[in-house]
Amino acid sequence: MKKRLLSILLCAVMVMGMTACSMDDPTAEEPAEEAADDAAEEAADEGAEDTAEAGDDTVVIGFAQSRMNHPYRVAAVEEFEKAIEDKGLNWEVVVCDGNNDAAKQTSDVEDLITQDVDVIVMSPITADALTTAAAAVMEAGIPLVLLDRTIDSDDYTTFVGGDNRMIGEIVADAIAADLGEEGGNIIELQGTLGASATIDRHEGLVDRIAEKYPNLTLIQDTSGDYDRAKAMTIIEDFLQTGQTVDAIYSHNDAMAMGAMTALQAAGIEDVVIYGADGTTEVMDEIKKGTINGTAFYPTGSTQAVEVIEQILNGETVEKQYLVDVPLVTAENVEEYYDQGI
Repeated sequence: MKKRLLSILLCAVMVMGMTACSMDDPTAEEPAEEAADDAAEEAADEGAEDTAEAGDDTVVIGFAQSRMNHPYRVAAVEEFEKAIEDKGLNWEVVVCDGNNDAAKQTSDVEDLITQDVDVIVMSPITADALTTAAAAVMEAGIPLVLLDRTIDSDDYTTFVGGDNRMIGEIVADAIAADLGEEGGNIIELQGTLGASATIDRHEGLVDRIAEKYPNLTLIQDTSGDYDRAKAMTIIEDFLQTGQTVDAIYSHNDAMAMGAMTALQAAGIEDVVIYGADGTTEVMDEIKKGTINGTAFYPTGSTQAVEVIEQILNGETVEKQYLVDVPLVTAENVEEYYDQGI
């Protein structure tokens, strides 16, 4: 009963936290605040005595997510919350949606600093734009955990995430193997320009090609902003030029799906396609043979919870925790399918 009541109260607090971090429309947030108040009041009426016993030691974690309209980003938050629940930690999570806007995410971080949360987790939209916000967090004496993406300085406590550079490298290796000695032309669908993940996934590819594969030619690299519809349009426009493409490297699975859709609509079936993230949607296509593979990119959220525990316990943590990024293909898709996003 106590755990259930605490969960209800935490949900109410989270709703209020998300509203506070998303103050785009003051009139729109009022109903959410009232609903949160009602939920909290109802929970308190059911068991004020129980919650009073548990409320004093609550740790408040601010989670400044880059966007919440993307499956990977939603999964990162959900996995973070599940890891907390599985460990039975008395933590509240205040989730902020940056709306893929650096100015909005900066405002979110400032709001979390004002709330004096115990720890801030941030997935920076771009490396340069959030560097100042990160410095403000550290200046306020709040531990800062960067998740998945990093910034242009060392003003953070630790980074937890996959090896983005490795993604470009293993995809280059896979494309080279698929195309054989003849090689071919590659289109790269980049993510959000300026994001550290985008930079690393691009550099991993181009450096590997320069190092090992003179028979591979990157004929176009365009930002699809990690968006399926934008990626589809990019490939549609490319096909109108009459040029030949042999392989497409997409910085995430959503754009890989967009590219696949554009090729299928044009009746083209022999283009090698690789994505990144490890969604079940793309793994289904791998099973069907319509997409060649995806770099399985764990959210890192479970490990982030473990690292935050160490920080709160006063333990020394590493500056960087890199999570392995295996390549999922038809040969091993069943091994990773149940872990897919």
